[in-house]
Amino acid sequence: MDLVPRKLDIYIVRKFISTFFIALLLIIGIVIIFDISEKIDDFVSKEAPLKAIIFDYYVNFVPYFMNMFSPMFVFITVIFFTSKMAADSEIVAILSCGISFHRMMVPYVFSATLIAILSLCLNLFVIPDANKTRLEFENKYFKARFKSVGRNVHYQIAPGEFVFAESFSSWNNTAYRFTLEKIEDGKLISKISAETAVYDTLKGSWRLKKYFVREYNEDLTDHIRSGRQLDTVIDLSVKDFYLTEKTVETLTYKELNQLIDTQRMRGQCQIRAHRKEYALRPAVLRFHIDSDGSGSFLEETARRHRLEYRNRHCPGFHLYPFPAVQPDVRAYGRSASCHSPVAPESDIRAHSRLPVQDCTKIMPSITIQP
Repeated sequence: MDLVPRKLDIYIVRKFISTFFIALLLIIGIVIIFDISEKIDDFVSKEAPLKAIIFDYYVNFVPYFMNMFSPMFVFITVIFFTSKMAADSEIVAILSCGISFHRMMVPYVFSATLIAILSLCLNLFVIPDANKTRLEFENKYFKARFKSVGRNVHYQIAPGEFVFAESFSSWNNTAYRFTLEKIEDGKLISKISAETAVYDTLKGSWRLKKYFVREYNEDLTDHIRSGRQLDTVIDLSVKDFYLTEKTVETLTYKELNQLIDTQRMRGQCQIRAHRKEYALRPAVLRFHIDSDGSGSFLEETARRHRLEYRNRHCPGFHLYPFPAVQPDVRAYGRSASCHSPVAPESDIRAHSRLPVQDCTKIMPSITIQP
């Protein structure tokens, strides 16, 4: 297959890219109008400034929406402009010149690959940072959507270090019935228990109140000490106790990988959803190319049923003529005679799907004697 770029390739790529972005802009404009009509009450009630609505929300909303629905737009683009080319008989001319369907697919795949690479860059580098600003705006002017991890939380924050909390309050960042255990070689080394543990957002530390520290020795003796308050630093934050539904969208690909490793060590149940997100981000390349191929296949199938192209070396089409009028010899009486090999009662439309160059062999010749 000759893969040298031609004018035809440039023409198809230009049509593909331009149609894709025009369709994308039109749909985005419609979506923004509906989104404004849906959230106008929240904007007015929370007194959101116009600058924040435009630059903090909708400027960051457009890349997110483009990346989410770009495979569907690729599919629509292929169907739309290929149908236009077929209606203008451009595909007929291309195939009649000896260009195979597989060769004609090269600019389609090239265009879909360009759009897929653009979407991948947006998905890995641009959209996570944009989502941070967008979600911050939503949490400020809309209802905050968070999901608590529930009660009886048990995490492994480091090898051999386990944290337990009976419950956690997100309003005052307080964990109740807090316990920190250290285990080495299957043996309990120390255990810290506290009635409450308050997270200090400025220092990044935990303040334990009414605590008990119990240390175990090798001679089966232990040492216990207690106090009213103790400040300690552990590898645990408030975000580990409650998660927003869209927290993963604000993480880059590297940060998401680190989060999955941390959750695997802690044994969190959210790891399945995060691993799914981790696998879907680079899969956008295949989504775009599959959408392009599906659109081209459907369009070619419809075109084959309409034109029925047979052979690129012998260009011929199955003809759909005007409704054939069958001559009736009875209309002329006995003086009429038909020299056609086809009987007058037969329906000539049964032969209308033969190639053009073969149709003349079956057309009847009528001779009417005065």
